[in-house]
Amino acid sequence: MTSNRDTGESRPARLDRITSGNAQLDDILSGGFPSNSINMLMGEPGSGKTILAEALIFANASVGDRPILYLTTLSEPLEKVVRYLQQFSFYDEEKLMSGAIRYESLGEELAQTGVGALVPRLREAIKTMSPKIIVIDSFKAIHDLSTSLPEMRKMLYEVSGLLTAYEVTAFFLGEYSDDQVSLFPEFAVADAMVELARKKQGTRDERYLRVLKLRGSNYQEGLHAFRITQGGLDVFPRLTSPDIPLRYTANNDRLSTGVTGLDKIMQGGVWAGGATLLEGPTGAGKTTLALQFILEGLKRGEPGLYVNFQENPTQLARSIESLGWNFEEAQRKGLHLLYASPVEL
Repeated sequence: MTSNRDTGESRPARLDRITSGNAQLDDILSGGFPSNSINMLMGEPGSGKTILAEALIFANASVGDRPILYLTTLSEPLEKVVRYLQQFSFYDEEKLMSGAIRYESLGEELAQTGVGALVPRLREAIKTMSPKIIVIDSFKAIHDLSTSLPEMRKMLYEVSGLLTAYEVTAFFLGEYSDDQVSLFPEFAVADAMVELARKKQGTRDERYLRVLKLRGSNYQEGLHAFRITQGGLDVFPRLTSPDIPLRYTANNDRLSTGVTGLDKIMQGGVWAGGATLLEGPTGAGKTTLALQFILEGLKRGEPGLYVNFQENPTQLARSIESLGWNFEEAQRKGLHLLYASPVEL
């Protein structure tokens, strides 16, 4: 606890955070994963756990700082993990060559001695390299090697104590299902739990993540969509009700539509800061009017975003030029076009 000098009241100490490597996910997590914590990343094979973990370690690694250790177990060979890693834009060879990130395999030791191999290996790693982050992929493979629940609990007790004592942030990856969360002891020691999932939607799959647990923190509940790109995970936090300001004054200014006659009818144009619905049948002129409004803003030095689900930017460029504008010049003045095919919405 820390004290407030002005009021004399005590307030909770702020948790230090480490970035997930994704700004939107950090917002969902109220700033990122807590430092010096144990975190579970769970989901079916191919859900994106490894990509999330690898983007995270490259975002947090720096030459000259405490290194990051990535341990593979019995899920995938180390060479295969590193080969696919190089396809992503967050990959930085310098961080590997300098030792800021170290990939090592625990598979052979686990195959020979079972779950008992984990604690000595972690103790040796902490003693020799003092890592600030340790990733174990897959931790579920270690669970499957345990011969009894007491053995697993004892091992987890030792691992948890070891990581806490040396201020290490750990990420355990695993192909866990929802019904195993209440049964497997690794979830009891976890400070944070993030689930990644795929759901069939018509003829395509949609990916979602959700935070199941985040000790000492507020977080955005519910399903958050994401997609896997060359840059890692691209996360789209779900829509939530915005905070209502205590004081709000409506803007009574009017903005020109770009059509003189319509501005007169509307007593100067549309409300600034308001939402205006423009409706009509095909060919009525909705797109033309919307473009005129955007172009009028460019004349006034106001950049504009045109979001479209029908005509691609090439078709819109033709319409813009028919209104007397040069398309490239409009872009230089702040015209932004965002096109998304309705097939993928």
